[in-house]
Amino acid sequence: EVVSSPADIALGLAKYDRLESDRGMLFELNKRSTPTFWMKNMQFDIDILWISDGTVIGVSQGFAATPLTLINPPSAVNSVLEVNLNSGIKVGDRIKIN
Repeated sequence: EVVSSPADIALGLAKYDRLESDRGMLFELNKRSTPTFWMKNMQFDIDILWISDGTVIGVSQGFAATPLTLINPPSAVNSVLEVNLNSGIKVGDRIKIN
């Protein structure tokens, strides 16, 4: 699922009670930035992949137990991908979006 509107970005995956193994949510940002995420109303832990020009520059994991924790990328990104926890995706991996 691809989201880009402020309302969809704010809601994120909180509208789901689980995520299928082959699914995720891609946040396409209008410009390179250092967005702040939180896991308000999340029912499950996830991996947050911070992506700059197709390369993962950071991975944040978990947070359903601490939903008001503010989560930031290590530096500016132009997209964010949320997937199931322990995805195996790591810093330096290339992400190709079709």
